[in-house]
Amino acid sequence: MKLFYTDRAIADIEIAFSWYEKQRTGLGHEFLDCVELSVKSICAMPEMYQLI
Repeated sequence: MKLFYTDRAIADIEIAFSWYEKQRTGLGHEFLDCVELSVKSICAMPEMYQLI
């Protein structure tokens, strides 16, 4: 399965990263790790998730 990020999704992730980093240094990277784990889970088992 190939995954493509829309420009809006990329912008949202960048905004969220910046917000988390302002809360605590390193928290933005923890956020990105969670996003990556979620994406890997979706790619590995897409049938477990609802299409919207």
